[in-house]
Amino acid sequence: MMFQKRQQGVTLIELLVVVTIITLLMAVGMPAFRALSNAFESGDSVERMISSTLAAARAAAIRDQRYVGVRFQKAFSLLPLKASQYMILIERDAMSTGIESGFRAVQGLKPIKLPDSVGVMDLNVATEERDIIRPERSPFQTLDDNLSDPDSLLNEMSELWDVTTFSLIFSPQGHLTVHGVRVRNNTGKMDSDTSASDDDVFNTLGQVQAGVAMFCQDDYFDDEASEVISGLGPEASRLSFVIYKTEPFAKAFNRGKAWTGYLKSACQRRYVNRYTGALIPSRP
Repeated sequence: MMFQKRQQGVTLIELLVVVTIITLLMAVGMPAFRALSNAFESGDSVERMISSTLAAARAAAIRDQRYVGVRFQKAFSLLPLKASQYMILIERDAMSTGIESGFRAVQGLKPIKLPDSVGVMDLNVATEERDIIRPERSPFQTLDDNLSDPDSLLNEMSELWDVTTFSLIFSPQGHLTVHGVRVRNNTGKMDSDTSASDDDVFNTLGQVQAGVAMFCQDDYFDDEASEVISGLGPEASRLSFVIYKTEPFAKAFNRGKAWTGYLKSACQRRYVNRYTGALIPSRP
């Protein structure tokens, strides 16, 4: 008796049916996925991320009885408008950094990346020479307090680095405080030192360019300090900030209208309760 061998596999029609079903499922599912993605990268979601990080910093300050805070800073890039921004837990360490108001990254904790569609800034731009001995006395101008021409305060890359690089600091009692901040690597090495630090978070420009670290330390606040980066220097910690959308901000910044073209109407300040560390919508 002859037996016909059964063929294995799928026919062209069956394959087309499967492809059609997958296409329909993707068409239905993509809008929901985009909505979920947009919700994750919304201001409310970022606010929750910041709240959790502030709570962790406050708890560490009380536990270790030292000044601990959250540093907001963009990763080094030749295109700072497109650079990702991070939150880094920092702690005061005058001995390691060699500076009385010196802070370094808390060891063993990775920087927390913010969604690329959203950024955070303090709206404060250094307007005169910074005070390297008492950073909390460094003069600055706040965009929403400048009624004459706030756009002129934020139209250069050094000013962009300045407003997107700031810190919120908690005291050993867990209170948000205004404290001088100058971030350095964990051995206090500077560009002029013959040896280098292997700190993979904050470091000198050379070590960052070499791929050793992600963020430049606070030694680049004069135009003459570096042709690559400027605006990172000693300053006072902050008590409030704004959350902004990076795409419309970039367009306004490139037009020279960062404040009047976007920030003035689109951003609302978030304040931090000085005793609990919780975010609040109005000045306490």
